[in-house]
Amino acid sequence: MALHDFMTIVGRTRELERLHALMKHVETGAPGTVMVDGPGGMGKTSLVHRFLTERGDLTSLRASGDEAESGLSFGMLAQLAAARAPFSPWEGSTDPIVAGLELLDLLGRLQEAGPIIVVVDDAQWADAPSLQALTFALRRLRADSVLTIVIARSPAMPRIPPGLRRLLTGDQTVRLTLAGLGAADLRELAGGLGVRLPLRAAERLREQTNGNPLHARELIGQVPPEVLTDLSRPLPVPRTYFHLVLERLNGCSRPARNLVYAAGVLGFTSPLDAVGRLSGIDDPVPPFDEAVRARLLLDRSTAAGLTALFPHPLTHAAVYQNLSVLNRRELHRRAAELADSDQERLRHRVRASHHPDDALAADLTAFARGESATGNWSSTAEHLINAAHISPSQEERAHRTAEAIASLIYAGRVEDAAELAAGLPATCPVDIRCFALGALALAAGNPAEAVPLLTEAWERCDAAAHPVRAVRIAECLSILCGMAGSGPDAVLWVERATSSATGVPHPDFLGVIHMCALASRGRSDTALALARDLPASVAAAGGGLDRLLGRAAVRMWNDDLDGAIEDASRALSRSDRHSAAYRVSAHAFLGEAEFRAGRWDDAAAHTLAGVSLAEDTGQGWMAEIPRALAALVPAARGRFDEAEPYVAAGRASRASPYSGLPFLNYALAFTATARGLAEGVVAALEPVTTRRFRDFIDEPGLLPWQDLLADAYTRLGRHTEARAVLDPFEERAADRGRHSSLALIGRARGNLLMAQGDFRGAESSFEAALVHAARVDLPFDRARLHLDYGIFLRRRKARGAALRQLESAHAVLWRLRAVPYLRRCERELTACGRPAAAPGEASGWNLTPQEHAVARLACSGMTNQQIAKELVLSVKTVEFHLGKVFGKLGVASRAALCARLRGDDRGDGSADGGPGPVTR
Repeated sequence: MALHDFMTIVGRTRELERLHALMKHVETGAPGTVMVDGPGGMGKTSLVHRFLTERGDLTSLRASGDEAESGLSFGMLAQLAAARAPFSPWEGSTDPIVAGLELLDLLGRLQEAGPIIVVVDDAQWADAPSLQALTFALRRLRADSVLTIVIARSPAMPRIPPGLRRLLTGDQTVRLTLAGLGAADLRELAGGLGVRLPLRAAERLREQTNGNPLHARELIGQVPPEVLTDLSRPLPVPRTYFHLVLERLNGCSRPARNLVYAAGVLGFTSPLDAVGRLSGIDDPVPPFDEAVRARLLLDRSTAAGLTALFPHPLTHAAVYQNLSVLNRRELHRRAAELADSDQERLRHRVRASHHPDDALAADLTAFARGESATGNWSSTAEHLINAAHISPSQEERAHRTAEAIASLIYAGRVEDAAELAAGLPATCPVDIRCFALGALALAAGNPAEAVPLLTEAWERCDAAAHPVRAVRIAECLSILCGMAGSGPDAVLWVERATSSATGVPHPDFLGVIHMCALASRGRSDTALALARDLPASVAAAGGGLDRLLGRAAVRMWNDDLDGAIEDASRALSRSDRHSAAYRVSAHAFLGEAEFRAGRWDDAAAHTLAGVSLAEDTGQGWMAEIPRALAALVPAARGRFDEAEPYVAAGRASRASPYSGLPFLNYALAFTATARGLAEGVVAALEPVTTRRFRDFIDEPGLLPWQDLLADAYTRLGRHTEARAVLDPFEERAADRGRHSSLALIGRARGNLLMAQGDFRGAESSFEAALVHAARVDLPFDRARLHLDYGIFLRRRKARGAALRQLESAHAVLWRLRAVPYLRRCERELTACGRPAAAPGEASGWNLTPQEHAVARLACSGMTNQQIAKELVLSVKTVEFHLGKVFGKLGVASRAALCARLRGDDRGDGSADGGPGPVTR
C-alpha cells in the first residue's frame, strides 16, 4: 500500500478540476502537458494518484526518478514500459532521440485502446537521457490523445534539462503549483483521520507546519487530540518528517533496519532478493514484512519477483541520510561487489568514494571511452563527469570535464554542455578552456568565435599527453573547414583526427565530412573509392554508414540522383544508433536529392524533419543547411510566407569566412528568383561571390547558384558581369563532365545572348543545354530550360517550336505545382495563341506538403509506424494526416489513394472511391 493510498486528499479541488478538464480536451485528440510542482510533502504525488484513480478507465504509464539511479541511462523510460511491453523498446539504445522515437511508437500503439496518461514523478531525479527522449517525444505529439503529467519539486527545477524545463514552463503547459493547505483544509484532513479540530486549533497547526499536508498528517498522528485542541497550552514543537521516519526505523528489529538501510543504498525501488543479499539476510521476507507494517517500505510484485520500494521520496532520503558515512560507504562497496554490470558496479564505487580516487577515475574514464565506441555519447559524458569529480588533481578534473563537454555536444545535449563549461575553474589550462568554448561556439553555429578558440586549443594542446582532446579539436576544425568550403583544410583536419591517436572513437559524421571535402575539390572519384567496398547491406551499428551517407552526397553532386536517394534512404533507415548530427545530415541530403529529382513533397517532409532535429538537439552548426533546403519547395511553389522563416536567418547572420551560410544565401537567391526580383538575387549572392574559401562554392554540381546570378545580371542589363560568372563555371563543369551544370549554364547563356541580340548564339546555347539536360533527370531545371527556350522561340516568331517547348515545360511545372513559373508559362502559351489546357486543378494541390509526403509514403507500402519513423512524427499524427488526405481526395482506401495520386501526377485529375476511414 502506497502512502498516498491512505492519505486523505483535501484542499485540491481546483487542481483536480483542471486535470479533469484538460483530460476532456485530450480525449478529443489534442495532447496536453501538465507540470505539478511544489515543495516536498505538499501532496503532488497524492493529487495525481487521486486523479488517476478517478480516471481508472484510462491506460496510464508511470515512472519515478530516483537520485541514486539518475546516472542509469533510460532507467526512467524502462519504468514507463515495464507494465506495457515484454521488453524495453529502447533496450540497447545509445541515443535519446532514438529512444524518443521508440517512445512515440509505444504511445501510438497504446492509443489503439483509447487515450493514455503518462506520469513522471520526481522528474528532478530522472536520468538525463530519459528526460531528453521524453522532451523529443512530447514535441512531436500533434494529434495524439496523450496527457503527460510531470511532477517535480520546485527548488529542484534547475536539475531538469533545459529543453524540458522550457517546455514545462511554456505557454502550452498547464502548471499546477501546490502551496500549503489552509486551516479549513487541515480541519478536513484531521477529520479524515478521526480527529475533530476546531478552527483556531487548525490555524495553529497551519502555522506550525506551513500547511504541509505530509507534515501535518504525521503531527496529527503523533500528538494526542487533547493536546492539539487545547489552546491554553502551546503545541509541542513538531518533529520533522525526517525524525518521524527515524522513529519508525528505530522501532524495528535490527534485521528489519538492516534491510531498510540496504534498500536505501540500492535505490528507491529494488528487487527484494538483491536487498536481502546486500543486507546479509538469508530470508529477507520476515524483516521485509516488518518494514512494510512500519510504513517504511512497500511491496510490489513484478515479473522478476517481489520488489521493495519506498512509500515516498522523503522516506528514502531520510533512511539514506541517516546512515553514517562509514556504513554508507561499506554498503556501497558491498553493492559494487554484488553488482551484475560494470555500469552498476561503477555507480556504487562512486558512491562509496569520499575522497579523490585516481584508480576509480581511471576506471570511469576507460568505461566512458568504451561507451563512446558504441556511440553512447550521453553515457560517455556522465561517466566522464563522475571521473572529473573524483580526480585528484585540478588539471585532471579539467581534462575530463573538457572531454565530457565534447561528448555532451555529440549527444545533442548542447545546453548541458554549456552549463558544464560554465563551471570550469578560473585556473583551468588555457587549451582546455579554448577547446570547451570553441566546441560550444561551433555547436551554436558561431564559426567566427569557434575558429580562433579551437586553433589556439590545437596549438597549445600536448597531443602526446592528451590524445583524445587532440582528436576532438581536430574533428571540430574539420567540421568548420568543411562547412566553410575549404576542402584541403577539411581533409587535413580529418586526417589529423584519424591519425592523432589510435583507438579513439570518432563521431559518425566524420567520414561524411571527409568524403564531401574531397568532392568539393573535384576529387569525387577518390571520395567514391572510400565507399567502394561497402557491402550490399550495411549494418546499423557497424562501420560503413558514414561512408554510405557520404556516397549519397557525392552521387547527388555527380548527377546520380537515383543512387543518391537510395543511399540516403538506406542511411536514414539504419541511423537508429547514430548521432543527432548524422541524422540531420541524412534528412538534409535525402531532401536535397528528392528536390532535385522533382519529388518535392518528400523533399519538404525530410528537410523539415532535419530542421526539427537540428533545433531539438542544439546542432546550430548544421541547422542552416536543412533550413535553407526547407525554403526551396515553398518558394518554388509561390508560398513565400512559408519560405520566409527559413531564409530570414540568412539576412541577420554573422559574416565569417568559416560560415556555412552559402546555403542560406542560395535559398534567398532562389526565393528572389521565384518572385522575379533580380536585384534581390544579386544582393543575396553578393556574400557568396566574395567568400574566402571557394571549393564548395565553385565546384559544379554542389550548390547551383551561378545560373541564378547570371540571369539576374542579364535582367539588370549587367551583361559583362553575367558572362564573368558563366565563363569560369562552364570551364570547370566541362572539365568535370557535369551535365546538370552545363544544362544550367546553357540556359542562362542563352538568355544572356538573347538579351545581347545574338539570336543564333542563343539558339545554339539552348539546344546544347537540351542535350545535357537529356543526360540527367532534373525535372525542374529541365522545365525552366523548356520555358526559357520557348520564350526565346516565340519572340523569334517560331510559334510551333515555341509551343512544343512551352507545353513540355507546362506539364512538368503543373505536376510540381511550381506556381510562379507555371503562370509565366501559361502567359506565354496564351501569347502563342494556345491557352494552356486546364486539366482541372489536381486534387493533390489541396494537400499540404506533410500530407502529400505521408500519402506518398503510404502508397510506397510503408505502414503508419514506418512513416512516423521516417518523418519523425507520432503514429497518431500520421493517421491524422491520412484522414485529412482521404477526406480531401474523396477516397476510402490506400489503393484508391495511390490511384488518385498517380492520376494527379499525370495531370488528368482522375479519381475513384469516396470518403472513408483511415486504415493501417
